[in-house]
Amino acid sequence: MTAPFTDLGPGRIEVAEDRFDVWGIVEMLGHKILAGRVSEHVIAGQAFIRVDVPETPQEAAFTKLLGPGSIYAISPCSEELARAAAGRLHSEPIPVYIPKQLPSGPTRVEDAELEDPLDDDDDDRPR
Repeated sequence: MTAPFTDLGPGRIEVAEDRFDVWGIVEMLGHKILAGRVSEHVIAGQAFIRVDVPETPQEAAFTKLLGPGSIYAISPCSEELARAAAGRLHSEPIPVYIPKQLPSGPTRVEDAELEDPLDDDDDDRPR
């Protein structure tokens, strides 16, 4: 169900106060931006901002749940503007992190290579 909003002219939209559910652009810390349908949801007693990003020519539709502390700004806008922004932002549903390859070399120290600091055996000392 969509909460009603009133277009007050360029750059101004009045949002219904009973439930936050609008089209918008969400700016997050880390210079990430999502555009789509923005609403508030409570999960396990905690509030989250839900962004339903619409399908674009580059990506399938997806949903992100964001903690309010990670959000820098929410700009309510028209559906048309949010859909256009989603198409230009090329947001990824799940960012993929590929770590650098570890340097090659021994991966395990053999027991024989370890020295026992409590070993009083003088066999290792030069004679």
